[in-house]
Amino acid sequence: MNIDKLFSAGGSGNVLVLAPHTDDAELGCGGTIARLVRSGHRVITVAFSAAEDSVPKGFPRDVLRTENRNAAQKLGVKPEDALVLDFQVRTFPEHRQRVLDTMIRLNREYRPSLVFVPSATDTHQDHKTVADEGFRAFKRTTILAYELSWNTLEFSNRCFVTLEEEDIQKKIAALYEYNSQQACRTYVNEAYVRALALVRLNEHRDKLVRAYSLGMKQRLGIAMALAREPELLILDEPTNGLDPAGIEEIRRLLVELAGRGVTVMVSSHLLDEI
Repeated sequence: MNIDKLFSAGGSGNVLVLAPHTDDAELGCGGTIARLVRSGHRVITVAFSAAEDSVPKGFPRDVLRTENRNAAQKLGVKPEDALVLDFQVRTFPEHRQRVLDTMIRLNREYRPSLVFVPSATDTHQDHKTVADEGFRAFKRTTILAYELSWNTLEFSNRCFVTLEEEDIQKKIAALYEYNSQQACRTYVNEAYVRALALVRLNEHRDKLVRAYSLGMKQRLGIAMALAREPELLILDEPTNGLDPAGIEEIRRLLVELAGRGVTVMVSSHLLDEI
């Protein structure tokens, strides 16, 4: 979709991105943030928690605050617009009213035209609280939800935002600012970001999923699996519905994945297509 159409004609508008923890915004919609900044919009990112209790050993407790500020700058967000609050990780449901009050204050201060929140199907207690209270606090504002695939019960994208290569590169650069997360969160890397590109969905990213052909849905399913960086990938009829070029592309992808150390198992009754 052309996200600029969500704003009034010729208007820039403020965009508020609500993230339960540092790095959630970059992972969930970092490319979109870069795209919006590039289009002249003011983007304010708000991480409710620096997750001090989850910082790996050997790093300062406040390391994620510094990494968040550096990551935001990679996306083009101004330092004063990259906010990190003081909520304690994994306690958001206990402080639901305080979360809501904070959002109401942010709404009054920034008057956003567009707000991003986690998916309503996100199973993490902090993410779910931010999603639920976000819908309450910004009910008169356009809200879009971003998905973190390892937390969601289902994948139900209703829209894709059109990105350029520079937006993807900025997202990758932002994620790599999180040095403290590299060892414990294997999905903080370029392979995750480029999972959709690997299965050639970029040219269809502005279509609704319900408008996808069978072959496109096949590619989307593979992309969803790749996003989790599996060690074992089991595919049932992965070339079903694909044209000859798509079949050849899936073949190359499977060979590439095997070369990366991923064990791939394929079930198919058409052996000549594998």
